[in-house]
Amino acid sequence: MPDGVPPRVQKGSTPCDANLPLLVLNALSATDAPDANLLKRYQSLVGALLYCATNCRPDIAFAVGLLCRAMAKPTPELLHAAEHVLSYLYRNRDVGLRYEAGEKQIEGYTDSDWAGCPDTKYSRGGYIFTSFCTPIVWTSKKMHAVAASS
Repeated sequence: MPDGVPPRVQKGSTPCDANLPLLVLNALSATDAPDANLLKRYQSLVGALLYCATNCRPDIAFAVGLLCRAMAKPTPELLHAAEHVLSYLYRNRDVGLRYEAGEKQIEGYTDSDWAGCPDTKYSRGGYIFTSFCTPIVWTSKKMHAVAASS
């Protein structure tokens, strides 16, 4: 792949594949040290994606959050997954945050999931606040407490 050209992925795809959580778990359980060149490329790319996810593209936040977990132990498969997110951004470069006037000035939504994490003993929760139909604050994170029952 030439430098500066994102890999081609089919239109209409999502920022990440369904196997990304498994790739992250496999990378974290690996015992060998990653290649220095791979480490530098992966950290640089995921750092740039993290900036996008936190400032203007909440649609990639889940994928980037998973990729960040393996920041110290990247694999070639995870680098390919990060390039997939970059390709998604390239194909959807006309998507972004757009503020429009509306009736409701500020709205907030929250949700939690007790079994959606790869390590199912922890729950995941998140929220989003919008102003004039555009996200202004959002988060999604694994809860620190272990759920005993629901």
